[in-house]
Amino acid sequence: MNNKNTTFFTYQGLLLAKDEYICSLNPEIIIIDEFHRCGGKEWKNGVEKLLAFYPNTKVLGTTATPIRSDSRDMSEELFYGNIANVLSVHEAIITKR
Repeated sequence: MNNKNTTFFTYQGLLLAKDEYICSLNPEIIIIDEFHRCGGKEWKNGVEKLLAFYPNTKVLGTTATPIRSDSRDMSEELFYGNIANVLSVHEAIITKR
């Protein structure tokens, strides 16, 4: 799905995207939703490829939990622990956010 200012990828779509197409994107910002999925065996390859093409582009990631079931903290792996806010599920339920 694309519009004039935005290009959307699924993780699988990004994995299958040709280098020439990724190279033509020239994004101002890369937003990675559900970034805990970037630790997946295959899907991480597509994200790593995108980030390698644009090492100086700002990246914003969102996820309900950065900790994967294999105990890896993807906020550490992708963002070196740089997080803007952490709200645990428990806190969200209590505060009804």
